[in-house]
Amino acid sequence: MRSAARAAARLAVLTLLALALFGSGNAAAISYTVQVAALSDEAAARGLLQTLTEAGYPAYLVSVPGEAQTVFRLRVGAFTDRDAAQAFATAMRGVGGTVPVPALAEGIPRDLIPLEPRLVARYPFDPAFDRFAVVPWGEGGAALRMQGRFEDEPLEPTYHVLTPELIGAPFRAWRAAPSRAGGGRPGVVERVTNLWLFDPDAPYAGDGALDAYGEAQLREAAEALGLTPDQVRSYLFYEPGRGAPFLVVAERYRPAEGAGGRYPALGNPRDAAMPASGPELTWFGRAAPEGFPASVPEALFELSSVVTEMGPSRDDAATEAVSGASWRARRDGAYTRLEVGGRSWRALVGVPLWASGDALLVLEGEDVVIYDLEHEPEGASGT
Repeated sequence: MRSAARAAARLAVLTLLALALFGSGNAAAISYTVQVAALSDEAAARGLLQTLTEAGYPAYLVSVPGEAQTVFRLRVGAFTDRDAAQAFATAMRGVGGTVPVPALAEGIPRDLIPLEPRLVARYPFDPAFDRFAVVPWGEGGAALRMQGRFEDEPLEPTYHVLTPELIGAPFRAWRAAPSRAGGGRPGVVERVTNLWLFDPDAPYAGDGALDAYGEAQLREAAEALGLTPDQVRSYLFYEPGRGAPFLVVAERYRPAEGAGGRYPALGNPRDAAMPASGPELTWFGRAAPEGFPASVPEALFELSSVVTEMGPSRDDAATEAVSGASWRARRDGAYTRLEVGGRSWRALVGVPLWASGDALLVLEGEDVVIYDLEHEPEGASGT
């Protein structure tokens, strides 16, 4: 049986990752590379360069003149963030007897690789307890929907939309869809989500009671809906395991800004287990807006079932190549190899699972990692 502490911990990890990555998704990219070795022997450096190149690594040399001698820095790849470079360096550890490390990019040949991967998000994944699925998003888009559970009770999922305007802004929702208001503004979503009725900065007693913070939140919700606090109390839910109280509300939300407005609706508590898509809503004084999500659409790709079929040892698991907007990704041992316009190189660590547009999902150890592959290398030189 899964403990309440473990379920709560995994839920907290997903929440904290989403909040941390929200701020970093729009930050300016700084290119990194992996330094494999720094040698004073040019012949040895060029020999190792050839060995790495023949093995599929995008390797290059940077010569740094010194007072006594020139140092030849042997480097591999181009990455828009340190996390991606660190993962690659770790996978390369021991290659050629070296200890690769991430380094700030300098002197990257302009034609080294056609694009560089940006690590957008990393999510811990246990297929025995978590359901990760790619679901449709609007016209031709997709979102990664990640839902854990406590025993048999589903928990509120995290959505990570795989479109350019939202790829850096994950959010929580039982169900969600692009807003159709005003002709459908990019980056605005309609969602059903939890409104927690306890102070997140204070310890929760775990008895289901509302503290002063929760009472204030409940009164505010009641006033906005034109109901009494006692009427709103009949819509309370309690989190599985620790019993924390919450309402389920409907919102128009802007994930990139962390702001939005609430609709006059509340989720209906049920005696049975919470549906995986969240509860049905009661609307007060109006109908649901056009296009508001009433259910979760059928999945385009089920990560949970695919990873389970791979088994505990994934080293020899066969996987199919996946294709994005202008590239193809296929497994190459511990790496994902990218193919673009006749070029092919080891670009990422992990098993490629699914791709669409500029987004690539990779299984790296026990994590599902999202990469954005639209970026051309920064810091490239003309050499």
